[in-house]
Amino acid sequence: ASGGVYTYGTYRPVPGGDRQLRDLLSRSDSKVPAGRVMLRHIDGSLSLVTLERHASWQDFAADKAANPSGNQAWQDVRQHVAFHEDTVAERVP
Repeated sequence: ASGGVYTYGTYRPVPGGDRQLRDLLSRSDSKVPAGRVMLRHIDGSLSLVTLERHASWQDFAADKAANPSGNQAWQDVRQHVAFHEDTVAERVP
């Protein structure tokens, strides 16, 4: 992946959980350098969008191995999210 590997996530907090969700999503447990940005959707339909970039598939795999989806940080996020989807993509040249 010469253009990097991207993870795009959408999140809708539980009622009253917006601040806690933003705080949790802004933390980085990454063991591998990655660029990360969090956006707030203008009309509020999805509330929060995250975009994370890893330089390569190797970096992506190393980060996922160090931070499995069942870890405590993910369990904390799950307490404050009513809806979540994510996908992994490569940049189109």
